[in-house]
Amino acid sequence: MTHPKKNPDIEFSRPLAIQDISEQQPLNKSIKADQEEQEALAERFDLIEMSGLTAELTLKREMAGHMVRVDGHFKVDVVQKCVVTLEPVPDSLDAKFEAFFTDIKPPTSIVDEVEMKSEIDDPEFVQDGVIDLGELVAQYIALELDPYPRKGDVHHDLTDDDLPPEQVEKKGKTHRPFEVLKDLKK
Repeated sequence: MTHPKKNPDIEFSRPLAIQDISEQQPLNKSIKADQEEQEALAERFDLIEMSGLTAELTLKREMAGHMVRVDGHFKVDVVQKCVVTLEPVPDSLDAKFEAFFTDIKPPTSIVDEVEMKSEIDDPEFVQDGVIDLGELVAQYIALELDPYPRKGDVHHDLTDDDLPPEQVEKKGKTHRPFEVLKDLKK
């Protein structure tokens, strides 16, 4: 088994040489981030805290060995900032994902003209024969993070969009800045 070096530019690097993935049997990998890696990922994703990051991955070769399919499952606890109050908002992420990689790079003239007729996303080209499993998991964590975390029932008072029209009139004011423009049409 080959042991590629960790990428120092990646917070959570777990490189795996694709030559270590057998065509006959899937390869199961368990990875876990240490405290330093979790702190670096928390900074990257603008989190207050990240802890307990673990992932289970199954890698198998498909398409005559030229495609690697990764079925993954990760768990992690995160604390984000509330978009309204900036208070901590804890969350537990528990998600599954699949990704595809290939070691065949099509000529660029064909890439633009050929439309993939497949149920899967376009496979990512494997650089230098190595898939970084840690970075792969980090990318899927980024997709699972709540883009607008809110603490409990916190409601912002920036617009009247959620209020019925009669309540907006009672309130006597509006936060709709372009509301005055309707009078200019007349």
